[in-house]
Amino acid sequence: DTNTAHGKAFDFILNRDKRKLNGDDRHLIQRFVLTLIFYAMGGTDETDPKSYHTSTYGRGGWDSDTVHFLTGLHECHWVKKSLEDHFWGILSIESEIDQRVGVTKCNEDMEVTELRLADLNLVGFLPEEIKWLSTLESLDMQNNHLAGPIPKSLGDLDDLRYLSLDGNNFSGSIPDVFTGLMNLERVYLNFNEFNGAMPTSLCYLRESGILEDLWSDCGGYPITCTCCTVCCDMVA
Repeated sequence: DTNTAHGKAFDFILNRDKRKLNGDDRHLIQRFVLTLIFYAMGGTDETDPKSYHTSTYGRGGWDSDTVHFLTGLHECHWVKKSLEDHFWGILSIESEIDQRVGVTKCNEDMEVTELRLADLNLVGFLPEEIKWLSTLESLDMQNNHLAGPIPKSLGDLDDLRYLSLDGNNFSGSIPDVFTGLMNLERVYLNFNEFNGAMPTSLCYLRESGILEDLWSDCGGYPITCTCCTVCCDMVA
């Protein structure tokens, strides 16, 4: 169904991708997942003959030129310099400020290790298929309009060190799926619409000394958290 994000991504890979990977290419799934993320977050593709030029979610969104997504280049080159880098110096996983958005780092096997889509006015959702970017170390989606629950499949990203979902409209309870993420150092979940208690798996990582930073909206309501390093009050 090409009215859905999954259908649009499949159609692109099958019919419109200039790179035209073989079915047994080791990067095919990675390329599909990144394409799916693009469409799931309101992306519109200028090369699409069906002209998806209106965001499914009614506001915001981005086009393929924003971060060079959906080009014929390898997906490790789906990246572009950003003008919105003022906040990254505070929370960046790297010592220097990285002024790019998109696929900001891959390993020597051309597998994605950093994905930064912050401050792009994105709308939509974060798909469960994120788990197939299995070498991901840093995921930065801060300051957009993403909504719905966060996927439980985040708990499958064993190499994840940095997770920034703050400043969105994610809702529901935070899934208790982080027990196996023994490399996780920083998690930012504040300024969303979560409720309930901080999951025990994140508190375990915090109390064991692995997780250095854990931010959430626990300065009044609606999150209960006894292990957070910073409790925001939904305003400041």
